[in-house]
Amino acid sequence: MPRLLVATKESEQQKVRDASDEGNINIVAADYVDVVVNFASGASGGDFFRTRYLSNVLNENFLEIDDSVFEYAVVVGIASEDFRRIIWYFRDLSPFVEAFVTDEDVTFRFGPEEIVLRREDGNCVIGGINGYNRVTIRLSLLNPDSLLEASELSASVWMLKSRNCPDMLSCPVQQLGNVVFYFKNEHTL
Repeated sequence: MPRLLVATKESEQQKVRDASDEGNINIVAADYVDVVVNFASGASGGDFFRTRYLSNVLNENFLEIDDSVFEYAVVVGIASEDFRRIIWYFRDLSPFVEAFVTDEDVTFRFGPEEIVLRREDGNCVIGGINGYNRVTIRLSLLNPDSLLEASELSASVWMLKSRNCPDMLSCPVQQLGNVVFYFKNEHTL
């Protein structure tokens, strides 16, 4: 049975619920959007869903994104457990953490504090660094609970970087697809 990350504005608590338990599920992508997803069974026996936006008052920090045109040059994959440990460590120190990526390791840093994951130790997968000395991916920690809960649904977390696209964090969620976060691209390749 599919499981979804669910939150309601009333509780502002995110929980994982079984999609088959309810016909309507409120999903909050951020504080400024409330979405209702209706689940039903189709005539052919397959499940389908319809999404309806209830409100759409956008925050000034919202990035309007058409992700169908994005192509990423650099990709970094780490285990979800390591990612959660890193977010828990930095969440109270800073509103962001920077991941400095080379072809050998990825270093998560804010100020003098850092956590290093090395490719040779099997702690990360790094691709696309070809010819770059170092690439910086900045992750916002303004809402760390969303990052933590999305990573709990996934075995691995993937960070992507490209010159003209926002930095991306992707958490693959089996048959449901990906939970994706975009961050303003502060650094170029």
